[in-house]
Amino acid sequence: MKYVFVVGGVISGVGKGVFTASLARVLKSRGLKVKVIKVDPYYNVDAGTMRPTEHGEVWVTWDGGETDQDLGTYERFLNQNTSYSDNITSGKVFLSMIEKERRGEFLGKTVDYHELLEEIYRAWEREEGDVTVVEIGGTIGDYNQLPFLHAAALTAHLHGRENVKFVLLVYLPKPGNLGEPKTKPAQMAVTMLRQAGIVPNLVVVRSEEEADSVRLGKIARTTYGIRHAISLPNVSPVYRVPLVLEEKKVAEYLGFPGEGNWEDWERRLSRIEDPDDSVEIAIVGKYVKSGNFTFPDAYVSIVESLIHAWAETGIKPEIKFVPAQEIGSLEAHGIIVPGGFGSTGVEGKIEAIQMARENEIPFLGLCYGMQLAVVEFSRNVLGLDAHTTEVDPDTPHPVIDFLPGQKEVLEVRGYGRSMRLGEYLANIREGTLAHRVYKGSEREREARELVNKVEEFRRGEVVEKLFIFERHRHRYEVNPRYVPKIQDGGGVFSGYHRGGIDLMEIFELPDHPFFVGTQFHPEFKSRFESPAPLFVEFLKASAH
Repeated sequence: MKYVFVVGGVISGVGKGVFTASLARVLKSRGLKVKVIKVDPYYNVDAGTMRPTEHGEVWVTWDGGETDQDLGTYERFLNQNTSYSDNITSGKVFLSMIEKERRGEFLGKTVDYHELLEEIYRAWEREEGDVTVVEIGGTIGDYNQLPFLHAAALTAHLHGRENVKFVLLVYLPKPGNLGEPKTKPAQMAVTMLRQAGIVPNLVVVRSEEEADSVRLGKIARTTYGIRHAISLPNVSPVYRVPLVLEEKKVAEYLGFPGEGNWEDWERRLSRIEDPDDSVEIAIVGKYVKSGNFTFPDAYVSIVESLIHAWAETGIKPEIKFVPAQEIGSLEAHGIIVPGGFGSTGVEGKIEAIQMARENEIPFLGLCYGMQLAVVEFSRNVLGLDAHTTEVDPDTPHPVIDFLPGQKEVLEVRGYGRSMRLGEYLANIREGTLAHRVYKGSEREREARELVNKVEEFRRGEVVEKLFIFERHRHRYEVNPRYVPKIQDGGGVFSGYHRGGIDLMEIFELPDHPFFVGTQFHPEFKSRFESPAPLFVEFLKASAH
């Protein structure tokens, strides 16, 4: 097993996630089996209880992990799944170590710093491929990052420096009053990394524009030789970064020679860089603003899914974020209402959904967006005083509600990982828009390959003619008592999960150009090379 560790200096947000994903994609293009791990030094066990405006979107893995959004970046570039174990946090490591101590597994020894390093090392020492790329979050100098740096140095000691490489990303600031980039912060980052026992094999200099040889030389001399520093200025779209890394021979320098096939990748990039059409897409959400600034990271997977659909269709989405708390007059070619929790902005979202339904504007509702579409339909078409019990526990018509047993689960387990999480199977009804969208898609083929491995599915007890697997993150469901009334009134539940109680997965309106809500999150399975079918069709409908 070989390792590449990626760390960052000077400031946060320097692009470690995109660089890590791009490097991993370059290695995969050489035929290597690549594993990617994200380290988050914060003391949360996972991202499940964190507000999106605090740390960005919560990414959901196929096995139900609530993780850092960088795992989504890895999946989008690599076109492969990550898992809950691929996100290592200080909280998760400490919890595991303390649970072992409570069980007596240290055999009476004093639990010291060395045991912590061993615990971290074991967390990423999984023989699952040819190379593991580990992104260590935070910025050099963060006190809670230090154990992970020491564990990385331990990995180099155990595996040999020829098998373990280190990449440091630094930012090159250019103060407006000086007019020239300054290298001292980057040099200090290199020095602090060396104090942790790590000499970077490569320093990647991030900046607004190409860094010149003078600045690269100053930074490189901190690591003994100019060949150690390369410039990586901002590029758009970010999916061009792997090709820039190829051009600069980053993989070869780290000891991975070869050449990849980028023909399909280039073709998709060309559709982005030279679109055939453009449409305005409004994302109406609760987490749009953080203080005085727009905060797109809360919905990054939706934005990226639209970009993937753009690369597939050549239709450019002009995205505008609309705070659900202050919706005002809404004009767009397509409307997306994403997931969320709580009562903030709910009536604004319902108003946006009503606009989309009544004015035949293509609409895509995701998770909470689907639930609120059911609420809006029940109110304004069926005439019911309806709501979700998440907002109004005493509503006379709880069309969205906890299902039996969920309250007990929540009381016993608390809020962490207490939802319906991860991939669940959905059967798709024939003659519906959802059936047309998913029929013959890669999602259908993936699901068929998976269930063929499971005996109970082969007997046909659960799976019907067309089925898919999609990812979930929610506590509330469509109340099954109202399903017949909603369908009698013209709504269609075109996808459902069969179980003790059938769970509604997709809601659509047949007499609308495109009105679809999904209980699952299709954005969590959209990749640059394999876009989510619903986003592709939504973008096409918005262009008509």
